[in-house]
Amino acid sequence: MPVSEPIVAIATPPGQGAVGIVRVTGTQLKYIAADIIGPLPPPRVATLRSVRCGGQIIDHALITYFAAPKSFTGEQVIEVHTHGASVLTHEVMNAFVAAGARLARPGEFTERAFLNGKLDLIQAESVADLIESTSLRAARLALSSLSGKFSDEVNAISETLKNVSAQIEATIDFPEDDLPTDVIDGLVSQLIDARAELKKILTHADRGARLNNGIDIAIVGAPNVGKSTLLNVLARENKAIVTNVPGTTRDVLSVDIEIDGLTVRLHDTAGLRETTDTVEREGVRRAKEKISLADAILRVVDVDNTIADPQLNEARVPMFTVRNKIDLNDQPPQIEHRSDGAYIKMSAKFNNGVELLRTALLDHFELGEENDNIVLARQRHIHALNRAVDALSFEFAPLCIESPELAAERLRLACGALAELTGHYTNEDLLGDIFSTFCIGK
Repeated sequence: MPVSEPIVAIATPPGQGAVGIVRVTGTQLKYIAADIIGPLPPPRVATLRSVRCGGQIIDHALITYFAAPKSFTGEQVIEVHTHGASVLTHEVMNAFVAAGARLARPGEFTERAFLNGKLDLIQAESVADLIESTSLRAARLALSSLSGKFSDEVNAISETLKNVSAQIEATIDFPEDDLPTDVIDGLVSQLIDARAELKKILTHADRGARLNNGIDIAIVGAPNVGKSTLLNVLARENKAIVTNVPGTTRDVLSVDIEIDGLTVRLHDTAGLRETTDTVEREGVRRAKEKISLADAILRVVDVDNTIADPQLNEARVPMFTVRNKIDLNDQPPQIEHRSDGAYIKMSAKFNNGVELLRTALLDHFELGEENDNIVLARQRHIHALNRAVDALSFEFAPLCIESPELAAERLRLACGALAELTGHYTNEDLLGDIFSTFCIGK
C-alpha cells in the first residue's frame, strides 16, 4: 500500500474539551478537502473556515495546512481544529473518509514520518515516550531523544566503526598492502574509544529504562512491624488500613508514587509468618510471589530486631532494611549504605527518616541527580546496545593483524545492531510492533 495514501484520525483524546483536532496526511489533499473546507489555505497560516459535512455547515474551525515536505510526516498535512465536542470531530473525520481518506492505524502518522526520513526510529519512539511521560523529568529526557541527542551519539559511534572496518577490509582485498603499525595503533585506539563510549551509553540507557518503566518494590516483613504505615507515608495518603491487630493486610495492595521523577510501584504485602488461617496463608503466598518479581525489597523490622526473615533468603534483588519505630526508644534516624541496598533507622509513624529511604532508593539506582546523559531507553534499545558491545568484545590489535576477516565481521555485527537501533536497518515486523503501541492520530 503506497505511503502517500491519504489517512485521517482524530488527534485529541476522547471526550469533550475546548478544542478537537482532526489530522489528515497524504498527497493530493486539495481534492478530498475541497467539499469539506474549500481551497487549501496558505501553508502554515491558521485560517478560519466553515467546515461542511454532507453539504451542511457543522462548525467554524481553524484550518492549518502544511505543504510537503515541510510537515511532521513529510507529506501534505491538514489539521482541522474544531470545537471540542466529540460528535463534531467524528463528523469531520467521517467526511474525510467519505471523500477518499482511510482511517489511520495507531502510530501511522509517526510511522510515515520515519519512512519519509523526517525521524529515525529512536526519535519516532520518543514521540510515544513524550506523550506517555508521567513526570517532568521523563518528559525532558523524551524531548532530548526526539531532538536527536541519543541518535547522534549512536550515529557517531557507527561512523567510527564503519571507517575502521573500511580500512581493515582494504587489507583483505589487497593483502600485499599491510597496514603500517602506526595505522593499526590508530585504529585500535578508535575501537577502544568506541567500545568505551558504547558502554557508557548502555549504562545511561539502563538508568533511563528504569526511569521510563519505573521500579517495583515489595514491602515485606513480619506482621505489625509498620509495613502499611510505611506505604501510607511514602504515598502521602492513607491507602492501606493500619491497626494494632497483626495480619490486617491479607492481599497485595499496590500504589504508584513518584520520587524525584522516578516512578515507584509499592506493593504492601501480608505479614510473613506461619499461619493456619486460610485467607492469611493465601496472602503470605501472594507476598512471596511479589517478592520473586520485585526489582527491590523494603524489608521492615522493629528497630531492635536483628533476625533476618528466613523467607527472604532467596532474594536476588537489592534489599533495603527499614528498622522501624525508632520513636519507641528515642533513637535518631540513620542510614548505612550497602552494595546491595541500605539499612535505614526511621519512624514511619512520625515520618522521621523517610527522606533517607527516598534518597537511598535514588542513589542505589543512580537516579539521584539530574543527569543530561541519561537516555529514556526501551528494552529494544538496551538489547541492541548489548549486541553491539558483545560484538566489540575482542582483543583489537591481535585480531585486526592476524585475522582481519574476523575483525571485519565483528565490526559488521556491531554496525548492524546500531543500524537496527536507529532504524537504518530494520524489518516490517519490528516496525509493526513498535508503532502499534502508539495512540491513534500520532
